Amino acid sequence: MKSLEDLPTNNFLKYRYTALWLTALFFILALVASTLGWTSSNTELAFVSDNRFVANILFLAFVIAVVERVLEVTTATFRRRTRLEIQRQLDSSTDPIERNEWNETLIAYKAETRRLALNVSLSIGCVLASIGTVRMFGPLVIDDAMVSAYHIAVIDGIDVVITGWIIAGGSEGFNKITSAIEKLISPTPSVTGG
Repeated sequence: MKSLEDLPTNNFLKYRYTALWLTALFFILALVASTLGWTSSNTELAFVSDNRFVANILFLAFVIAVVERVLEVTTATFRRRTRLEIQRQLDSSTDPIERNEWNETLIAYKAETRRLALNVSLSIGCVLASIGTVRMFGPLVIDDAMVSAYHIAVIDGIDVVITGWIIAGGSEGFNKITSAIEKLISPTPSVTGG
């Protein structure tokens, strides 16, 4: 039987602020990408819908589904074996103190896996947005005569970060966003009294 000391030790707190640092890093990289003109390239989505915004949202949903699947496979490949070993040790333990330690280890391990998945999906989303593959507000046209190149770079940077976080939020978060937008757009039914 393995002990707690035999398992690979990780600093569970080292990923605590990584997502915020990644956000700042990708915002700066998006400023550079916008200056170089990378964010201005858009994926041609006319075959999806004539409405560019709808086509962009559908493509974003597709990208979110692909990223989620990649994360599932990656997690199952690289993290599952250790999690199952911790679970096995927890199930076979009879001492309440030892069971509590194994339970805390399992909880910490699952939390670290979620943080790693968040950082990977945020990175994938921001990279895809930085090179213009998918962007939340990509179809919106900015009049170059009205704003300076610096403003366009800042807007592109914010767009890259928002797109990255939407992709990192996964399909559940995307469904909440689209449901909220649908509630705002659809007219509320009038209630008639009688």
